[in-house]
Amino acid sequence: MRRHTLRCFLLLGLLSCSADTVSASSDASSDVAEEVRVAVAPTLTEAEECTATCGCAATRLEYGEAKHVAASIPIDYDDAPPVGGSHDGCWARWGAHEVPVAARNFVHNLEHGGVVFLHDCDCDTGPLEALATSLGGNVIVTPYTGLGKPFAALAWGHRLLLDCYDEAALSAFHAARQNQAPELVKAMPPGSCP
Repeated sequence: MRRHTLRCFLLLGLLSCSADTVSASSDASSDVAEEVRVAVAPTLTEAEECTATCGCAATRLEYGEAKHVAASIPIDYDDAPPVGGSHDGCWARWGAHEVPVAARNFVHNLEHGGVVFLHDCDCDTGPLEALATSLGGNVIVTPYTGLGKPFAALAWGHRLLLDCYDEAALSAFHAARQNQAPELVKAMPPGSCP
């Protein structure tokens, strides 16, 4: 199993990151939203976070800002799938989606304390959708092309990639990570949102 560890250390007010960490920046005058984030070591050990019966990788990221961006302005996320940063002013409807929810929208759901389950496999997603329903109204299930793993769980600042569907690991992630975000708004998006 490959281990992905992103580590940064704050020393005397200067940020120093390991070579495998990429920070995002862009020219303030560009038409692309700026994503400011800092990778940090997970607060839990891999054994504590990765309780799946198959291979998994846990990542924790901290974001410097979480601005709402107009739908006409592209957002360039350095890390895919993103788990924070600038995002669309509209969030997605809670629940299962057949058509992929754009990252710019589900990041807003994460900011509201929600959990997003992604899948990128030719598989039966019924069990994943049933799990999301059983966990309550603050979960999204959506396809995500290019995930690199069949399944993932996202929360604000946290990403868990899984080599298999593991209901216990996904439930544990939800229990530990829901409502751990800058805003706690569980309402459906406004009618003006797509």
